[in-house]
Amino acid sequence: MSDWVSHGRLRYKHADELDYLFLGHKGEFTKSGVADVVTRAAENAGIQEVQQVGQDGKEYKRITPHLLRHSHAMFYHNERGVSLDRLKDHLGHHSVDTTEQFYAENTPEKMVDTFGE
Repeated sequence: MSDWVSHGRLRYKHADELDYLFLGHKGEFTKSGVADVVTRAAENAGIQEVQQVGQDGKEYKRITPHLLRHSHAMFYHNERGVSLDRLKDHLGHHSVDTTEQFYAENTPEKMVDTFGE
């Protein structure tokens, strides 16, 4: 990430071929690559913790890319007044009902109840 910030995306071999904002050395930045960056950043900030452990022993972390997606959407809906219809398109939901299910009645208190402080 620091290389991208310092030198830009055009330094990467596939930059002209791909529309992705962030690229890795082998092409698109994968979901697991994004998850690794988010996990490392949360650990470095001292805010990462294990939310739960599955029956198979897999650890599920508190701070994830999906949590950032929810936080982003909640901010724009609650703080900036972006309509659910616009959020639906932005988030790639097929139905505004899906968007409404997650974001319509949420408040900061409900977010804390769901995701923790």
